[in-house]
Amino acid sequence: MARAAAMGPSATRRLLTRLGLEWELAATPSPSVRAARDQIETVVMPLGSYRNLTTLTAALFALHPGAIALNHGWVRLATKPSLDFFRAPDPQRLRRFIAAAVRLAQGGRRGAHGGSVLASHAFERPAPRQRYAARYGAQIVKPQLRCLFWKDSMAVLNHIWARRVDLAALTDALPQLRFLLPVRHPIDCAESVRRAGHFWAPLLDASDQPSRAAVLERLFDILLWFDQQRRQRPDKFLLFWEFDLHEDFLRALCAFSRLPFDAQWSRDVLSAIAVEPRIRSRADQEALSEIIDRRLGAVPDLAARARIFLEPVPIAAATRAG
Repeated sequence: MARAAAMGPSATRRLLTRLGLEWELAATPSPSVRAARDQIETVVMPLGSYRNLTTLTAALFALHPGAIALNHGWVRLATKPSLDFFRAPDPQRLRRFIAAAVRLAQGGRRGAHGGSVLASHAFERPAPRQRYAARYGAQIVKPQLRCLFWKDSMAVLNHIWARRVDLAALTDALPQLRFLLPVRHPIDCAESVRRAGHFWAPLLDASDQPSRAAVLERLFDILLWFDQQRRQRPDKFLLFWEFDLHEDFLRALCAFSRLPFDAQWSRDVLSAIAVEPRIRSRADQEALSEIIDRRLGAVPDLAARARIFLEPVPIAAATRAG
């Protein structure tokens, strides 16, 4: 950095950009960001495919008075060596990451660039947006922050798998870390992944347009892998299903994330966030039944939970055909 020291501010900024260090993320944190960084006790990250309830989960965290949620931002955060705590799991690197994530979560924009989850599609619906505004106004960094939720599930999982990260060692070195796997109806998730074109190697290393069957197989690969992690470290890995959105689950999620349970938050979440029931064809349900039996047969408790997806949806509750 001797060269940078000899330059003016504009030239230094251009050099830092070429080095891959964005100016606003490399800058000294503001007092409010430092305060938030020092308050945050847990960093919660969903893993797995996109289109898998991760934005809904981010909205759930954003509505909590003790949490801040960052939507995407992988390229601007974890690809920076000074912030990549997966590469070198030391507390100072995680502190720098948290400060950068809090700063980015206050603005940014929708999509891969990264920014506040309030700009995501979850808050396009009136109910979550109104609940947030009624309680927090335009405030992003709340006074009692305890948890950072970072939603970039596929990018994070790809990084973990590509670098063969030892998650047991990582969570021992950085006990603040927590990992979630939301499980959406697999047929819905697979179809949504294919429509959106989210095929990032090595998560989906088939063709540019893999079949729905290939996507389903990969989703079950992820489910089984995460379940193994969960059984080894249930305090660090939490798996939940789209039909788990009720108060008991919210209490468990708070305990897992080291957040105090908040009754108003629970009411806001349960009244504003929901997974729409869908009627699915017999062929879809038969395909799902076959893969559950084949892939989860050796894990009876997991198979029993997955089979809840095979139960019929009341016609009166369904919002659209699958």
